[in-house]
Amino acid sequence: MKKFGAGKKNAEDKAALIGKPEEEASGSTTAAKKPRGIKGLIAMIDLRVCDVFGYAPTYTFPGFRSNFGGWSSVLLLLAVFLRVTTTFSDYVSAEPVVSENRIMFERDLETPFTLPKMGLVFKKTGWKPFYDPTYFRFRFQQGDSGRAANSTYEELEDQPCSFVDSYGRIIEDEARCPGKDGVILGNFFDASFRFVHISILRCHNGTDDDGRAKPGPCRPAEEIDELIWAAR
Repeated sequence: MKKFGAGKKNAEDKAALIGKPEEEASGSTTAAKKPRGIKGLIAMIDLRVCDVFGYAPTYTFPGFRSNFGGWSSVLLLLAVFLRVTTTFSDYVSAEPVVSENRIMFERDLETPFTLPKMGLVFKKTGWKPFYDPTYFRFRFQQGDSGRAANSTYEELEDQPCSFVDSYGRIIEDEARCPGKDGVILGNFFDASFRFVHISILRCHNGTDDDGRAKPGPCRPAEEIDELIWAAR
């Protein structure tokens, strides 16, 4: 019994000694095969580790990951990030939503409503206000009509004005507002329909009998067109 046990122990020790050099040799061979240079850099940047679609099979081998899955995961993350940022941006700087309610007044009212303070601002470069009568001017008119009849207009003139918020801070200080208060009432099919018509008039010097432009303070038509279309 002692000889058998000793022989088994010696056999296990011998096997351990025999296996140790093989493991060390295997490790040294793996280290020798490690790529260097550009190939090593490419091997380090392995997108397969980003593959969120990798799965763990039932067998003992590691889950299968591919370059295609890695790129798909990166694109998916970019799409989600872009969606989140655009949604947050729209929430922070949301554009005003203009809605139309065709039934604004009861039918056949007689007492008009005074229009609140309103004005227009033309911005030449997208942020800097610009107004020069030699290019154009704003026209405010009080319109009056009745039950699908022809409309008549009264000039409200225009004047410089400014707007402030509830804290007294200036919002726009180079706007143009009507010189007189306008009123609104009813709709086109009522017995009395009153409205405010606003338009932009180009400066025009007129033409002579031959159809040629007369000299005057207005800018050339090409220069006015360039200003208006560049500001859109």
